[in-house]
Order: sequence, then C-alpha cells, then structure tokens
Amino acid sequence: MAMQTEVEAGLDIEPPTKIDLVGSVGDAEISSPPAAAERASLKAAPPLEPMRTNDPDQAPEGATVFTTPNVRNVRDKLFSTYFAVFTAGLNDAAFGTLIPFLLPAYDVGLLQIAIVYLINFVGWLIAAFTNVHVTSRIGQGGVLVFGGLCQVLAFSLMLWKPPFPLFAASFFLTGLGAAYQDAQANTFAANVENAYFWLGMLHAAYGLGVLIAPLIATTIAARTPHWNYYYCVMLGVAAINVALLGYTFRHALFRPASKEARETAGTELKQALRRKEVWILSAFFLLYVGAETTAGGMTLRIPQTELL
Repeated sequence: MAMQTEVEAGLDIEPPTKIDLVGSVGDAEISSPPAAAERASLKAAPPLEPMRTNDPDQAPEGATVFTTPNVRNVRDKLFSTYFAVFTAGLNDAAFGTLIPFLLPAYDVGLLQIAIVYLINFVGWLIAAFTNVHVTSRIGQGGVLVFGGLCQVLAFSLMLWKPPFPLFAASFFLTGLGAAYQDAQANTFAANVENAYFWLGMLHAAYGLGVLIAPLIATTIAARTPHWNYYYCVMLGVAAINVALLGYTFRHALFRPASKEARETAGTELKQALRRKEVWILSAFFLLYVGAETTAGGMTLRIPQTELL
C-alpha cells in the first residue's frame, strides 16, 4: 500500500472532469442522456410556428412558410375582385330604390317584397355551406367566374320584367353569385402584402357601388316608364365583371389549388363549424348586415306609406 501511494504521488494525473458513458452492445450504441442544462433548453425551445415571409431561406428549418404575393404581380387580379364587389354593391343598393315602382307594376304589397329579401338570403346561406366544396373542385378563379355567371343569368331575367314569382326567384341567383365572389375576393385580398390596406380598399369598392346605385336607378325609373331598364345596366356591368375575372384568373381557371382539396373540403368545413368564434361572428353579421341591407331599402318606402 505504501509503494502504491508513492507511485500515485509521483504521477501527475488529473481527475476526469466529465464522464462520457458510451458503449456498445452488439451493433447498438448506448450513450448517456443529455445533461440537465441541455434537457432544460430543449424543453424551453418554443415550437416552430407557421410564418409569413417573402424569403423562405430566412425561415427556421421545419417551419411552415406562407409566401405572400407581391401586389405588383397580382394587381390585375386585385382590380377584378374589386370590380366584382363593386358590382354587388350596385345590385344591393338599387332594389330599395325601385320598390316604389315595383309595387304598382306588379300589384304586390310589402309582404311580397319582404319575401324577395328572404330569397336573396337563402342564396347567401347556401353559398356559405357549399363554397369550400365548390372551390375544391373548380378553384378560386372558377368560383369567381361562376358567381359572376349567376349574376348575369339573374339580370337577364330581371331585364324583361318577368312575372313576379320569377322576378323574385332571380334574387336567389344574385345572392348566390355575390356570396361566392365576396368570399373569394376577401380571401384573395387577405393573402397579399399589406393585406389590411387592400381589404379596406375592397370594401370601399363595395361602398362605391352602394353610393352610386340609387342615383342611377332613380334616374332611370323616374325619367322613363321602364324601371326594369336599370337591370340592363346591371347586365352590362355583370358581363364586364365575368370577362375581367375570366381574363385575370385564366391561368388557374376551373382548377383546384391542390389535388387533395376535394378530399379535405368536408373536414375543413366541419372544423370551421366546431369553432364558436365562427358562430359568434356569423350571428353578428346576420343581424348587422341583414338589418343594414333590409332597412336601407325598406326605409325608402316610408315616405309613401299612410303613416305620414
């Protein structure tokens, strides 16, 4: 023991500062677990979140990247979607102006006029539940063009002053077409650079249509015996709308964005319907937009009622 102590004292041996337990059993390699600090850093690392960038090379490895198109590259599509909602505004704001001329022309009352608003609502409702399925089959451009064609057909019926049941039924097509275009236009504007600005401009385009529609409709109905000629104007505008949408979205017309879109459409709709935020916002817009549109049209009839 004394000799062993002397040998150890004569050797300059540093004690190990780190023990790396690595061995092998057969072909398998066994290593020690990471140190406590390393384990803590792994737990503290946040999960990779989807990020929006125009330079995918700057994204962390494994992150989901959504590339936003430059406005200069899609300004023709932006303009066509603006024109689509402008057309919807021209249609929505004109009907209330024409009510005083519709009542004697068809010999109907306000109850029948209210049914027209209900038929229009049914078109919007059906579009809300079918939009994702239609988009998965014919793509964004296809849905926009299809909505425009629905409006063209509706205005073609209104133009020649058909019987009132057919005139009222045509509002189902205007609601369906406007709803499809409204959903796609908002989705498109929300996915470009500086989306808040372009979404605001989109709704401003709708407001512009709402602003000038009563002026045009009142001028035609008051100065000519044919109030229905307003829908001749609308037919021309709707035809231009279809042409613009078809041209600007021609490269992806009637083609879905992905092959899996049709298979996942039902799942995406179910997921959306399970979110309470969707139902809360839907209830808000049902009451707000419904009251706004209906009251904006029906109040034009008040000065002609027996209440005055």
